Amino acid sequence: MFKAIFLDGGDTVIDGNRKLQKSLRAKKNLRVYVESATNRISFIDLLSLLYLRLISKEIVVFIRDIYIELFPHEYASFRGRITMIFNKASNFFLSLISTKMAFPTKDMGRIFFEKNTWFPKRRYFALPPGCVSNGLGGTKVDFSKRLGILYLGSVSYANAGFDHFLEFAEKNKEEYAFFVLSGDNRAAEMTKNKDHIIVDRVEHSKIAEYITENNIFLGFHSRPRNEYDDITFPIKALDFIGFHLPFVTDRHKPICELLGNEYELFTNISEFEETDKVIKEISNEDKYSKVTFLLEQVASRNSYIKRYESIF
Repeated sequence: MFKAIFLDGGDTVIDGNRKLQKSLRAKKNLRVYVESATNRISFIDLLSLLYLRLISKEIVVFIRDIYIELFPHEYASFRGRITMIFNKASNFFLSLISTKMAFPTKDMGRIFFEKNTWFPKRRYFALPPGCVSNGLGGTKVDFSKRLGILYLGSVSYANAGFDHFLEFAEKNKEEYAFFVLSGDNRAAEMTKNKDHIIVDRVEHSKIAEYITENNIFLGFHSRPRNEYDDITFPIKALDFIGFHLPFVTDRHKPICELLGNEYELFTNISEFEETDKVIKEISNEDKYSKVTFLLEQVASRNSYIKRYESIF
């Protein structure tokens, strides 16, 4: 989605095959934006970026996450240590060639350099993921019918909190309809014998339509708070904002800063009575419309075009 904004702006995008050849054809005195891989860069990327650094006047490197810095104990195996070494070497190289760096949040940048004191120091700034405003254009929920609650995204990665969604669905299966949209193969396995939960997968462009067809009025962002989630943006939360779909969520610091104090669906996601209470408080057309309008405004202020304009 971000790539499309660059192309619309008449910029050159180097990805896929033949990166080195494309880099060698680049004009001099460029401004370059580099979106890094999560674990390591390839040898072709290294050669391409070395050349681009020689001919460019500015290189902004975006570091997507610093999971390895925060959870090194998860990489204690031989294979894990190899992954960590390549990750450190890649991030050192990216820091070295950059003129400035970007992270999803400013706190992530601070921790990145605190954990890597031997890296070259660079000025850094926050570049959160953008919101794609492909929402429903206002509420289309029929409050006279059974209301749906949606879990979106992977279910099996560390700290997904999917068990919170499953427990909430079990306790409230008579009151709401529950849906899981996920490409994760474990979704069907983890909801086996739970007939009150419908598991499906649709193209991203069809999710808004799916939400309307199933009278879904709420998203369920199940991740509990931890050190990592307080310095990064969960993509599924940004999807909910883009769909203008209200969602319950724990008080993750980046989400609180994005939505503001007036957002009414912050909760302790593991406290099911508290969560049910905040859901019931917006289960009427007047309050619900107020929340969807807030999400429309947030999505508009945080578009990918705004992110693009902030890079240089």
